[in-house]
Amino acid sequence: MTTIEAVKRAYAEVMLNAAREAAARILAAERRAAALAGGMAAVRDDAVAALLRLKAISDAKVAFLCHRRV
Repeated sequence: MTTIEAVKRAYAEVMLNAAREAAARILAAERRAAALAGGMAAVRDDAVAALLRLKAISDAKVAFLCHRRV
């Protein structure tokens, strides 16, 4: 094997390793993004439930005050 062929082979190996590392980083980022999206959906659902409970409490207080005036 000549020196040129060895350099070409080394260059190809470096490029292949760089591509593999980049692909691994992309997959890890996609996994983190999916986990964050799932967490955000759970937080949104909890917030909606809390707002509905707050609305029910407010409606009950208004109904009580309106009934008390009569």
